[in-house]
Amino acid sequence: MKNKYISIFYVLTLFSLSSCGGGGGGGGTSGSAGVISTVPYISVNTSITQVQYPTTYTTVAVSSPDINPCNIAANPVSYPQIWNGVQSLPTVTGAPLASGVLTAMMIKDILPSGSLPKGCANPSNFSEFTKTVARLKSLNVNVIQIVQWHWAQINSDGSYKITGDTYGSLSDAELAQYVSIVRAAGMKIILSNQIQGFVNSSGMTNIPTPVGNAMNWGRWLDAFQIFMVERAAKFQALGIDYWEMGCNACVYGDNGDGSSAAAQQFSDAYLTNLNLVSKIFSGKKFIYENAWIKGNKQYLAGIDLLGVGLWTGAITGLEESNLTVASMKSKYIASNSAANLSSIVASGKPVILFAGIQSRNNALSVPGYMEETECTNSVGGLTFATSCIQSQTTTNFALQAIVIEAQLEIFTSSALPSGSIVGVSDYWQTDFMSAAGPTFPNIASSIRNKPAESIVKQWFSGH
Repeated sequence: MKNKYISIFYVLTLFSLSSCGGGGGGGGTSGSAGVISTVPYISVNTSITQVQYPTTYTTVAVSSPDINPCNIAANPVSYPQIWNGVQSLPTVTGAPLASGVLTAMMIKDILPSGSLPKGCANPSNFSEFTKTVARLKSLNVNVIQIVQWHWAQINSDGSYKITGDTYGSLSDAELAQYVSIVRAAGMKIILSNQIQGFVNSSGMTNIPTPVGNAMNWGRWLDAFQIFMVERAAKFQALGIDYWEMGCNACVYGDNGDGSSAAAQQFSDAYLTNLNLVSKIFSGKKFIYENAWIKGNKQYLAGIDLLGVGLWTGAITGLEESNLTVASMKSKYIASNSAANLSSIVASGKPVILFAGIQSRNNALSVPGYMEETECTNSVGGLTFATSCIQSQTTTNFALQAIVIEAQLEIFTSSALPSGSIVGVSDYWQTDFMSAAGPTFPNIASSIRNKPAESIVKQWFSGH
């Protein structure tokens, strides 16, 4: 079936990569690339000590580079000039963030040891994470968010359980090592809850998520309560600073289907969870704003911060080729996202705000999350006839920089309560940049080695 969005995709084949085999450590040079010499390239120093854009973001490289995605410690990194997009890179207005506001970065896709980077000789995940933490320290990041993956399973009696020993989940021992690295750098830690879906009894094969209804939400909430109480003891022992009390990135979200009955069911269960967790976990607790949160005064009183943001999915009628910070801000205002943010800030409770968008040319006209590490044929609710929209989607670093700058300017248009956190989503812990291969960092929401990183450097200055 032909989709109206498919016309904006086109294949951009810049070079082909051979397999990235041996080398060990940082990756070696066995994966050389045959580069089309007529394509203008930019070489960007991976140092983030500069506050303004490095001149290399707009200066064509003298010679064509040999890009090797297995060399995760590359300095400089190089990419085709056209990846910057057709828009002008934005200027920064209003930076830095006010004192009393903490800065944060979400680390993307921390998998168990031996999992990254795909297709390459794998270095120590912990050594790479240590380098990344040091890099984020120089970016003036105060808080690092580590995202854990979990899955749900169905017991023989029909009840559910949430397990930590399935694919993609960090073990408690690995999490403890990551936490110790962040602690050694003098930084704080946010943990969120991300329960990807349901898997079979072996924990390795996805199965359909049970239909959302009162009975299945009850099973889910019972399992989630057991999970939260068990995690509370673990996270208390680790000294976690901030922890999500809800399950925003989970199969049923924090409200089921959004109906009043579902909202009441989740609200009641979450209040019970909060009371139980508060007896064990002494760190700060947050939840993402949702339809029932304001009505549950008792729950709201027990939460330290509210997560809120700008809904980019509501942006329509915007010509991406002419995108500017001003036009992006006007769209947020027209969609009422900015007004909602202001009302939450005005309540006086500290907030958690994350800016971010993928660096792909159609990130606004085809809203939603496009998988960054494998081929798919869908984005959100949109399904396309092609089986690999990632390889047919053009890169646009300027669009990412413009949207993040617009978000940060709106975030700070109201005085944020002291203790609020402003972060960016997100950051690859590894440092490879390639236009082909098993991963697609060129369209990722990670800002590492992209112009948006220079914007964030200015907003985070002095923190």
